[in-house]
Amino acid sequence: MKRDFIHYNPEDKLEFVRHYENKETQESYGYVLEKVKSLEDFYKKDLYDFSFEQIEEAMYKLSPSSLPVARMNGAVLTSYISWAIDNNKRVSNINPIKSKINTTDWYRRFVDPSKKNYITLEDLEKIEKFVTNYQDKIVPRLLFEGVGGVFASEVLNLTSKDYREENSKLRLNDERKGERYIKVSDDCITMIKSSLNETDYYKSNGFSESRNPVLKLVTNNFVVKTVCTNDKSEGKADRHTVYRRISSIAEWLEIPFFTTKSIQKSGMIYMAYKLIKEQGKSEIDREIINQVAEQFNVSKIGNQAYNYSLLEEYINLENINKLYEI
Repeated sequence: MKRDFIHYNPEDKLEFVRHYENKETQESYGYVLEKVKSLEDFYKKDLYDFSFEQIEEAMYKLSPSSLPVARMNGAVLTSYISWAIDNNKRVSNINPIKSKINTTDWYRRFVDPSKKNYITLEDLEKIEKFVTNYQDKIVPRLLFEGVGGVFASEVLNLTSKDYREENSKLRLNDERKGERYIKVSDDCITMIKSSLNETDYYKSNGFSESRNPVLKLVTNNFVVKTVCTNDKSEGKADRHTVYRRISSIAEWLEIPFFTTKSIQKSGMIYMAYKLIKEQGKSEIDREIINQVAEQFNVSKIGNQAYNYSLLEEYINLENINKLYEI
């Protein structure tokens, strides 16, 4: 576990998450369970003894921003209750929400409309877990962390020579603005390495029923690759590859607002949130906006200053509070 969680009945919660070997799974499941602690305190009982109506209340409290996040929240609660039943901890041996696992309308009712148009880092991580190909995972991750460029040229030009694992730095090349360097997360670097090493591409996120459901990727040093065709070019992807992969994820997960622009803006909001916490500030000042704009290579007005009024339309405390509850 990366950090301590404050849970109701913490011994059971920790025992549950630790039966998963994957550390990321432990972290994300523990985070979901932490967010329903106030309801457990109110009802004076553990989540695994909740009635169906109380579980629905917990699902509302988790306020997911999209249908897939609601489904993932439900999967965590279902798994926890099933684990409790298997370990003779729940009073009843019936899991009240197991029958709802494939009921789209039930999950849709819990989606918080106030969060539409933007995703949180947690949303992105859950989306990444659903997506099969690293070639699909890497595109929104790069956009969220500041890699963009004119017609996504920074994403498309990124190669195996452009990252430094020891300090998580990327060298980027925008075909209009030129070269620059930024720091990204360790998770982003790990995903870049996985994308470079990937050789197969599973059509329709692994659910294709076509005769050839798996395609070979071009062997080259680009992070974002194309599939093999009869084309004898170097195999560098074009901007339509980026847009198509984003729109495919939006279609698979039913997130209509999942676009390159919304992902970039979501990343900017998250970075501003991180800077507020790190710098101990209570508001977003020009210094924070400058740092965010530099990371995302925002154009200046006449090469003098950023368009603060435009940036503040979405980089603001209202959006941060909606998404991260500071």
